[in-house]
Amino acid sequence: MSSLHPVRIACVLSIAASPLVSLHAQEVQVPMPQLLDEANMLIKAKKLSDAVVILEVVMARMNAGAVPPAGVNRDQVESMAISIYFELKDYINVDKVATSFLKRTKTGPIAADVHFNYGLSLALQGRYAEAVPVFEALEDSKVYRNRARVYRARAAQSADMIPEAIDSLSKILADSPRDAEWANSAVTLIALHLKQKNLDDAARGLRLLRNNLGMVDNVAGLNLLSLQLGDLLLSAEDYSGALMAYRTVLPRTELIRKQTQRTDRMKELVAKLKQANRNTIDDLDLIKSNEDRIQATQKALDEIALKGDYDATLLYRLGHTYLLTFSVCLRIIRLRPNVSNRTQS
Repeated sequence: MSSLHPVRIACVLSIAASPLVSLHAQEVQVPMPQLLDEANMLIKAKKLSDAVVILEVVMARMNAGAVPPAGVNRDQVESMAISIYFELKDYINVDKVATSFLKRTKTGPIAADVHFNYGLSLALQGRYAEAVPVFEALEDSKVYRNRARVYRARAAQSADMIPEAIDSLSKILADSPRDAEWANSAVTLIALHLKQKNLDDAARGLRLLRNNLGMVDNVAGLNLLSLQLGDLLLSAEDYSGALMAYRTVLPRTELIRKQTQRTDRMKELVAKLKQANRNTIDDLDLIKSNEDRIQATQKALDEIALKGDYDATLLYRLGHTYLLTFSVCLRIIRLRPNVSNRTQS
């Protein structure tokens, strides 16, 4: 992601070699090429706080009408400043520069970088409802589309904007790569459909997920959702749907075994990322999302632990639903005996 690697953008800004200039460059009116060159060197040296001070001088001059050097434009400078502000967790300045930028430039690769950083900045400040349309603006971006859908869904959930969350998650299931993120999005989508009493949509999501259960991290959570969906479908006399849901549920011993494997895998990934001491958005998001799933998994396991008759009630549900399905078949045969005769022949 170019927005996360200001060195790549800084290379665009690199002019001929020049001596270091003072951080008080605005007062002494150091030429802009020298300012940009020093910012470039400071970024390469990972001195981001110093680099952004110089970029602020450059942006102030451009705001006053100064023309940047050949090969450099205002969008590049502001995008680089936004990415540095984000890495420094200076979200106030991310907002300030990004809102100004997006009033002027709404499309293109650099605008996509800005939209993504701005959306994340809003979400990290808890301004979830504001983040939703910012991520939605990336729907046409080949670079950011899939990740933006994930973040839009999360922000919409946090803002209790359920239709928007369902919209993003449905798009993820429709055409995103089938990986762990896809599978976990499917689990979330099933939960939201259940919350909205969209039983047909929830059942459709579970059917789609059943062929990819090995990718699901929160196996315990999926088991509880499947039980809930099965019960609701049973009450609605959708016996085939209820059977499908119940047959997704694992016996307690098998569930704990598989969930332990998944949880250990998530914990190992989090430990590895933290040990690497990286500071990219992707790494930080992986840490946060896996920690959230570990917590959600434990909550689901705790709920299952309270069900002392978990296995017995699962077997009862399956047996009862099979009997109901069989009785329906018998009624059909009695009402349409010719169908039975043709089947036997």
